[in-house]
Amino acid sequence: MALKKSQRSLKSWTKQKWRTKSGKKSSVTGERYLPEKAIKSLTPAEYAATTREKRKGTKQGKQFVKQPKKIAKKTRRYRRVTWYLLVIVLFVMMHNAIVNVQNVMK
Repeated sequence: MALKKSQRSLKSWTKQKWRTKSGKKSSVTGERYLPEKAIKSLTPAEYAATTREKRKGTKQGKQFVKQPKKIAKKTRRYRRVTWYLLVIVLFVMMHNAIVNVQNVMK
């Protein structure tokens, strides 16, 4: 049976091996979450710059923080995520967060 478009996108996204450079959760370290190949393509200075921007935005309460333009252009080719897939992933993350809060409140 053939995969649906959304299933193909998710499969493609999974193959990209998204992570942080340290391998720890972005919510803990404040690092940028990128495909492994994108991380390897950045110099230590570029990775530090994008991490600085992410941490700055996170402190301001932002969930989504743009990368510096030069770095975004460089990593663009490694991010093959459709907006549809991104919405699904965010929905699942929000759902899990709500469930966790409900469990804590019990």
